[in-house]
Amino acid sequence: MIRSIFAIFILGCFCVLTAFGQSQMTYQSTLRLLNEMRDVLINRDKLAKLFRVGDERISDLVKALDDPNPDISFRAQIVIRYLGNENGMKGLFEWYSKQGKFRVAGPVPIPLRERDYKVICTQYINEPPENWVRSESYIYALALDSSPKAKEVLKKLIRIAGNLAEATVANRAIRQVQANQPAKILIGKQDLAELVLSNAFFVSSNDRKYASARLLTLNGARDKALIEVHINRGALSEEWYHVVIKKCGQNWCFLSITLIAMS
Repeated sequence: MIRSIFAIFILGCFCVLTAFGQSQMTYQSTLRLLNEMRDVLINRDKLAKLFRVGDERISDLVKALDDPNPDISFRAQIVIRYLGNENGMKGLFEWYSKQGKFRVAGPVPIPLRERDYKVICTQYINEPPENWVRSESYIYALALDSSPKAKEVLKKLIRIAGNLAEATVANRAIRQVQANQPAKILIGKQDLAELVLSNAFFVSSNDRKYASARLLTLNGARDKALIEVHINRGALSEEWYHVVIKKCGQNWCFLSITLIAMS
C-alpha cells in the first residue's frame, strides 16, 4: 500500500515537472519568435508563425508583456492585438493600467472596449484633426463594430474631421466607410485572399486595379485568418494593409484592418 502511494506520488511529481518543462520550452520558443519579429512587414513570416500558434500561447504572450526587454514587450502587445483574443486583450489592458508611459501599436480589433473609447476621446475627439496619428485604425474599427455607441462616436469623429485635407489617410478612411457597408458578412466560397480583396471597402475604386492580396496564415483553430493587401501604384506610391478576418457562422467577417506601411 505504502509502495503504491509512493509510486503515485513520484508519478505525479514527474508529470508536474514534465508539464513545467514543456511550458518553459514553449515560452522560450515564443520569445525567440518575438525577438525575430522586428517588423511586421519585413518579418511577416515570423508574424505568421506567432499568429498561427498565438491563441494556444496567449498566456505566453501576456507574460511576455513584462519581459525586461522593451522590444519583446512591445512586439507581444502587437501580436495580442492581431489575434484579438479575449483573454489576451483582457491581459493587455490590465497591463496598460499598471504602466506609466508605454508605446501602443498594432491593430484595433473589435469589439471595441472601454479603453478604446477613452483613447478615441483623448487622442482624437479632444485633439485637432491635424494632430491625429493612427486614426484610420480606429475609424475602421468603429465602422466594423457597428454597435450604437460605435456609430455615435464615429459620427463625432466625422464631424470633427470635416476640415481635414482630402489626401490625408484619415480623410480617405472616412470617405471609404461612409461609401460602403464595412460591417457586412463576407460571403463567398473563393479563397480567403480573394474574399478579402473583393470586400476591401478600404481600397478606393481608383486603387482597385493596383490592389492584390495574399493569405499569410490561418490560426491554429482555423477560425481566424491574416491577409496582406498590397496597393502598388508604382515606385514610392505603395500601401500595405494587414487584415484579420474571423469565422462568423459559415462565413467570415472583419476583425481588424491596419495600414502597416506606405511609401
